Amino acid sequence: MIRAAITILKAYMIASLLRNKAMVISILQMALWMALFISPMILFSSPSTPKGVTAAYAFIAVLVFLSYNMAGWDWAWSLRQMMARGILEHFMISGRSFLLLYAGLMPVGLLWIGLGLGVVYTIMALLYAPPALTMYDPCALAIGLTILFTVLIAYSLVLGSSMLVSGTGGPVVELLSWILPIATGGLTPLVMYPPIMRYIALSTPFSYPAELIRHGLLGAPTALPVDELIMIGLPYSALFLLASYIVLRLSVNKIRREGVTGLGIT
Repeated sequence: MIRAAITILKAYMIASLLRNKAMVISILQMALWMALFISPMILFSSPSTPKGVTAAYAFIAVLVFLSYNMAGWDWAWSLRQMMARGILEHFMISGRSFLLLYAGLMPVGLLWIGLGLGVVYTIMALLYAPPALTMYDPCALAIGLTILFTVLIAYSLVLGSSMLVSGTGGPVVELLSWILPIATGGLTPLVMYPPIMRYIALSTPFSYPAELIRHGLLGAPTALPVDELIMIGLPYSALFLLASYIVLRLSVNKIRREGVTGLGIT
């Protein structure tokens, strides 16, 4: 099992990162994209807010956005690529679990997040100000990152399952990659949201990790007390992960009975 996951990791890295100087080109593209992404946050920030604090909020927003983007495009989207290339059926016949694919892809996705954050930090430090990341509450930060990782796995499993059943999903991934971070407080603290939007965001498992990470790194105000965020966020994310795994199993069983759905052009 471990050898299979390592083989998947090596194959993905060679195909996507190292061949034809893909890593260098991707990093340059990421630098340009991240510069465009953080520019509005910096240009329209309050003049009374220290530059380092503004840069820190933008840095955390990028962390959350890159995480959702990675879970959608690097983890879930790989299942659809297997369908398009005719590999999925062979993988299922071998009797191996789809979780092996995720185990092999996750290190690469986390590598891209690390590279993206390094690029963003460098851009901010050179052109604006270094993010003032103070490690205000290490415990809240650690729990927030744990919840974030759990939610990302669950989110990618649900999204991957929908692609297995429907045979498409490109527009869905693109839409969710933007809507979820914005709607659930990933880019802006929930205390700045209107009450109804705040309640909607807190009804999902996606809002809790961002709130805890911002508080842990900046001491930012939270929509709920930190202990309540932890008490709700941990079991909520665990239940979300369990439900997503059940959905994946049901989707795989459906494919085994009915076959792979015809692929769309997206």
